[in-house]
Amino acid sequence: SIQAAGVASSVIKLYNGTANTAPLIAEYKFNTEGLEVYVPGSGILFDSGVYLDLTNTTGVTITFT
Repeated sequence: SIQAAGVASSVIKLYNGTANTAPLIAEYKFNTEGLEVYVPGSGILFDSGVYLDLTNTTGVTITFT
């Protein structure tokens, strides 16, 4: 799951690697309502690490099992 606190024009980008030059896997845009995404099934595969690019958000929680 991915949860984030929102402010106006918040964006979270998840890259498969260790820099923002790696392949972009997921992008979420949201506002003051925040973000709450539950990823079903096999989830999202990051086989080279995870790089988060955060814009206008005060915090993000990523949970995996």
